[in-house]
Amino acid sequence: MQTLVSVSTIGTQDQLSDEQLAEEVKAELGAWFGAGRIKAWKLLRVYRIPFAQPNQAFPQALPSPTLEHFEYELWYEMYVVRLLELIPGFSYKV
Repeated sequence: MQTLVSVSTIGTQDQLSDEQLAEEVKAELGAWFGAGRIKAWKLLRVYRIPFAQPNQAFPQALPSPTLEHFEYELWYEMYVVRLLELIPGFSYKV
């Protein structure tokens, strides 16, 4: 009996050769399935497909909210509540 295993990585790992990538992946999968079990696995083919997986990197580049942002949000929420209070029968409870 034979089984085909397909593995996706995050990023194309261009810094590694196909053989190096296969060894890295087998080391990771060995922790999951047992090193003895994956020892006999052989690499058939490597496809490096950019953007095959969505970007899963930690969003370190996102800007931090500023005090001005919070002040605007608070002003906007108060403005919306005041507009809603003009509607007959509307009551706002916190």
